[in-house]
Amino acid sequence: MQLGLARTPPPGGDDAARALIAASASLGQRPAITFLAAAGRQEQGFRSLAGWVAKGAHLLHDEFGLRPGDTLGVAGPPGWPLASLCLAAWWSGLTVSTSLTGANVAAVVLHVGLSAPAGTPVLWLGDGPDGTAPTPDGGECWTEAVLPYPDRAPSAAATSDAIAWQHGSVRLTQAQLLEGIRAIPTGVVGLRRSLHADVVTDPVALAVLTLRPLVTGTASVIIDDATEGPTDGLERAATAERIVTWQ
Repeated sequence: MQLGLARTPPPGGDDAARALIAASASLGQRPAITFLAAAGRQEQGFRSLAGWVAKGAHLLHDEFGLRPGDTLGVAGPPGWPLASLCLAAWWSGLTVSTSLTGANVAAVVLHVGLSAPAGTPVLWLGDGPDGTAPTPDGGECWTEAVLPYPDRAPSAAATSDAIAWQHGSVRLTQAQLLEGIRAIPTGVVGLRRSLHADVVTDPVALAVLTLRPLVTGTASVIIDDATEGPTDGLERAATAERIVTWQ
């Protein structure tokens, strides 16, 4: 495994695709997202995360037939599968909507602990080390579905003014999501979650999970409350992971 040697933040960019390209090129397999789960430590380096994003972008285009400006319904707790999914959507110029129903939602990807809306193509997000889990309908998990696709991404359709996130009537562009994380202190950020309960609907939390590692070069660390326990466990994890702030 080749480790990136950069010690300064990557050059970043004003959209998700440019930020990912710069980070994976300069940081290699340095940790981008870490999840401390009951099943053990899960970690994705910048380069491996970029590989999952590439596969996902192909799937969204080829299997779901989504095009720039289309909307993907997404619901799930923090984790690297959710991050790879959102980045693949933004690479493709799609809008990630936390509303799973509506005429403009073309397909849905959601956590296995949630209920799927009727009549919409669905893939699932799991919490296993490979992003899989038993699904409620025997359907396919996101990370299983993308595996056959190439590690080389299709041409990026991301733009700074593309609508990246929507919740109800609130809409934010890729540039606005990137701007929203600039006020957070430098260093590793911690995200707490309850394994089957917390669904990311806050745009800043989603940007911390997905985009902040790309523009700062520092990891986002997700800690399952049930795994680490109350205050003492969180303090130990924060020290071990060098977390400087929580989101």
